[in-house]
Amino acid sequence: MNKKAFTLIELLVVVLIIGILAAIALPQYEKAVDKARMMTVINMVKAIKDAQEVYYLANGQYATDFSDLDVSFPEGNLIKSDAVTRKYDNGPKYFMWVEDDKTQSIYGYPAGFDYKVGIEWYLDHHTEYPEYPGEWISCVGRNERGHKLCQALGGVLWDQSGDDNINKYYKITF
Repeated sequence: MNKKAFTLIELLVVVLIIGILAAIALPQYEKAVDKARMMTVINMVKAIKDAQEVYYLANGQYATDFSDLDVSFPEGNLIKSDAVTRKYDNGPKYFMWVEDDKTQSIYGYPAGFDYKVGIEWYLDHHTEYPEYPGEWISCVGRNERGHKLCQALGGVLWDQSGDDNINKYYKITF
């Protein structure tokens, strides 16, 4: 009787090759998914920013509430919050930073990151950072995954807060 079959060594080699390919492909897949989630948030933050600029042209100041803007949000919860933030949560979270009744910037946090990475878009007429006038974007990473994502978006490190080097801020241009 002449039976043809794979030897144990051949099967182990195939499993090893599949394991190596998975080890290489999985981090790249996770990075692509993270970037896609972040780009969704960036696009929404840009839409809010554009609506803010239209509101500014019409009223001479930025809106301090999401409901004043001509933006279509996906289903979610509009949350009136404290004196300095207005929140909108539909998986991804969006905030308006309001200081002295003036909106300074818009934050966006992708779903599934637990505030470990986010985007902040400073409006053209913000007053929060007078040393950085005009519109600009900051990506904040609060863990290694967040730092890598900010760098993958083309972020350049511009500030590091705290002695523990946990919070790192990256300036992004689009």
